[in-house]
Amino acid sequence: MTGPRRDIPEVMAALDIFLFTSLWGEGFGLVVIEAMASEKAVVALNTGPMREIVKNGVTGWLPAPTEWVPEISSLDITPVVDTLRRLIHDRALRWEAGRAARADIITRFGVRRVVERTAETYTRIYHHYYG
Repeated sequence: MTGPRRDIPEVMAALDIFLFTSLWGEGFGLVVIEAMASEKAVVALNTGPMREIVKNGVTGWLPAPTEWVPEISSLDITPVVDTLRRLIHDRALRWEAGRAARADIITRFGVRRVVERTAETYTRIYHHYYG
């Protein structure tokens, strides 16, 4: 809604909870990874790739729909609201999830890991074609 931003660290610093409500299966959810790397408690819909990014109940929450779906067009938001209420009133829980989220994201998507995985991919491709 705001267009491109160059002040993402400042925006993330102003948040206590990051809510991601994409209903149509966001391609990857880079903004969710940015929020997690910023130690924010994440609440996202259980759609698209979110289950690959957020470990439900550990690094964030995927309260609805209760079963993962590739995309949805309607939703009972009660579980989302309940999760947000719980996080609003429990600072320690937000902090714990944010710390776990950052550690997990650095392990899985940090620069070192991405470079390693890219090199592994090129190595496999090379060996596939050139033995």
